[in-house]
Amino acid sequence: YNAARVADSSVWRELQDYRAQAEFELNQLKNDWIEEARNKVLDAMAGIPESLNAAGLDQGLEDELAEPLNEWLENLESVTGLSEIANLSTDASRLVFGLDLRIKQKVAENRPPPSPQKPVEQVRVQSYFLRPRISGVEEWERLVAKLDSKVKEILKSGKDVELV
Repeated sequence: YNAARVADSSVWRELQDYRAQAEFELNQLKNDWIEEARNKVLDAMAGIPESLNAAGLDQGLEDELAEPLNEWLENLESVTGLSEIANLSTDASRLVFGLDLRIKQKVAENRPPPSPQKPVEQVRVQSYFLRPRISGVEEWERLVAKLDSKVKEILKSGKDVELV
């Protein structure tokens, strides 16, 4: 009985209409996913000069940094599978994250090497100020002079001073 109903021309037309509508909506959804992913990548590419400037890097790096994004955009139209299209936004986000990492890597490459650490000697300030109250300017200057002398002595020996 049901097979006979499907064979009925009005039922068949209705099924075909539903199918066409579903295909139309699916194609619209696929186009939206593609466009969303494309826009993520294009926005990231447009922001490269600003990112380079903020990081103090040469603007000549723009082409090198944009290359993976350009390749991805060139291959975008060849993506046809529904699951691949649905994942394009995630792929685009990974590309943008990778771009950020490459910029950070370039910054690290251009950073001067850190200077070697000097040894550190601690100076207890409290040992120079035995009393919590200071009564006059002369007393203050005498205490500061002792502390100043000790700090200068340590600095001249090539060490850093940490006041504790």
